[in-house]
Amino acid sequence: MSGVGRVDSRRRRPGRLGLPALGGALFTCAIATASLVWGAPAADAATVDVRAACTASQTVGTVITLTADCATTDNLTIPDGFTLNGAGHTITATDTPAVPLLGPIIGNAGSTMFIENLTVVGDLHAAAPNPAASNAPFFGIRFLSASGSLTNVTVTGITRQQTYNFGQAILVDATAGGPQTVTVTGVHVSDFQKNGLTANGQATMNVTGSTIGPPDLTIPPNFTPPSTGGIAQNSVQYFNSGGTFSANTVVTYTADNSVSSSTGMLLFTANNLTVDHNTITGPNGADTGINVTGGTNVTISYNSLSRSAIAPPQHDNFGFGAAGYSGAAATTTLICNTFAGWKQNLLSLTQAPCIVTEHLPDGTVGGPYSSVIEATTENPNPELTWTIEAGTFPPGLTLNSNGTITGTPTTEGTYTFTARVSDPVDGTATREYTIRIGAAIPTPTPTSTGAPSNAGPGASVNTGGTLASSDSPTSAWILAITAGAAGGLLLTMRWVRRRQRRG
Repeated sequence: MSGVGRVDSRRRRPGRLGLPALGGALFTCAIATASLVWGAPAADAATVDVRAACTASQTVGTVITLTADCATTDNLTIPDGFTLNGAGHTITATDTPAVPLLGPIIGNAGSTMFIENLTVVGDLHAAAPNPAASNAPFFGIRFLSASGSLTNVTVTGITRQQTYNFGQAILVDATAGGPQTVTVTGVHVSDFQKNGLTANGQATMNVTGSTIGPPDLTIPPNFTPPSTGGIAQNSVQYFNSGGTFSANTVVTYTADNSVSSSTGMLLFTANNLTVDHNTITGPNGADTGINVTGGTNVTISYNSLSRSAIAPPQHDNFGFGAAGYSGAAATTTLICNTFAGWKQNLLSLTQAPCIVTEHLPDGTVGGPYSSVIEATTENPNPELTWTIEAGTFPPGLTLNSNGTITGTPTTEGTYTFTARVSDPVDGTATREYTIRIGAAIPTPTPTSTGAPSNAGPGASVNTGGTLASSDSPTSAWILAITAGAAGGLLLTMRWVRRRQRRG
């Protein structure tokens, strides 16, 4: 029943910020909006059908299957409603400083696009910082006002090793033509310059079984003075969008400055979003695990958020497991998440105690009963108090304030009740339980040892002492002696009678 993983031993109460609330919201807003100034793709590179660029392919119906790896210097499109099956092959995109490849390496030509079993690699030129010619967005894969799916897809190298806020590995953009739905399954994204996986606008993005991150770790962390901040890299971003994000691994890093915060997941005004059973980590240090700014109906549940220490000469300016800004606390629910390695597990967000006991054992009338309900908290020094909130508790039992259940049940029956746990920092949580109390076990009746009245020949009769069985050797001798004595007595009596008659 102890807390989990917070480095800071002080008990922080809701609303106590490591940064001014307004300042936190401003830096969060800056990193979100910077990634949305897309601009128009440069006209230098041609936009061609993927079948024209990757001639080693075959088309059957609406499925295009690669039969070899493919290299391109153009922006490739997939026809409306078609599936591109990479069949385990790779599409590599290259460019030069004179002709930067902007826009998507692969994009949709219509309202739907499906990609599977493909690796997309960016081998892009590292131009000078913020050049006018290439300070425009570039992507690995982009869904632009389109629905579809990505299955078993790898995207890597979508970076120019620079500190400007463009470069998206995968983008689902429904800002102009939504609503759109994209399903992402078994996808691996790494070595990106800004964001790994992004959903914008009226997009529903459902992600499962995928690994997002780490970003490009070679980007210079800071701008040259007099600028005051570097690039914030977000492995996953939901902007005005929603969906489900479950059973994934997210790897993030640090921006190493006091203005920009790199995050594992940036939920910026996300709507109707569930983030569930993921691992979010920063093996090389991380600024923030999950950053929630605004939004509605966001549920963050059963995630493991951990990071390693940030090694010098980098600086640990943030170190929040999950942080909330712009009213996020009122519309965000945290359930049973675990934290490790953060300076502060929660900032402006709260998480109720996590009741981890799933079931309670049954009992019997008259039999001693002992069990315990356990809970964990995000702070390491919980002060948990347990009570019965509703329902019927088994008569004879007591739920003690420390969560133990003791006593002796007195009444048979099935009892359903709601247990409530409270902590002065993390609030309250409840859980329903059922305990079945069975009937008392009957006391065994002693078995009689007296001799039966109709005992037959050879039966052993116990009269309080120890009498040997008639089948034993000792009994045989006793019977023989007794018989002999009786026979002698009869002979004696007959001799006496004969003498009397003669006399």
